[in-house]
Amino acid sequence: DFRIKAVLATIEFLRKQRAKIILISHLGEPTPSRSLLSPKNINTENQELSLKPVAKYLGKLLKKRIKFVPDCIGDKVKKEISKMKPGEILVLENVRFYKEEEENSEEFAKKLSENADYFINDAFAVCHRNHASVVAITKYLPSSAGFLLAREVEILNKAYSHPQEPLCIVMGGSK
Repeated sequence: DFRIKAVLATIEFLRKQRAKIILISHLGEPTPSRSLLSPKNINTENQELSLKPVAKYLGKLLKKRIKFVPDCIGDKVKKEISKMKPGEILVLENVRFYKEEEENSEEFAKKLSENADYFINDAFAVCHRNHASVVAITKYLPSSAGFLLAREVEILNKAYSHPQEPLCIVMGGSK
């Protein structure tokens, strides 16, 4: 739950600003089972990578009911967003269920952006990915870094531009 807890500062700030918060994300590396051409084609083997449990857990952390939509684009999403009140949070389904996400599809990004006024990226770990929800979406919405992403970039810049000696950098991860 490290990454969920890490973005709470940005979420809480947006709630205090009375923003309607729509969270998009991915989980794991599912076999894309949806396409803009056939969005209802859902591969049930991917259900363990659904963001529904994430929405439930986020609700426990915030002590607030979090709504979940089992898609990230389309009429159901639009309908739920239209019912939102300021300060409410909606979690959308795993964007990687759509093959167009990893293709950096501008059409998919445009559909993701249709229900928002602004895009905040708070996911440093995916900034290097040329995906629709990271790159192409910025063509359709004014965009900025969230508190977590800004802090991580600041720390890396400080370590690079003003290293304190002795210096040891340990990098990890599967990439």
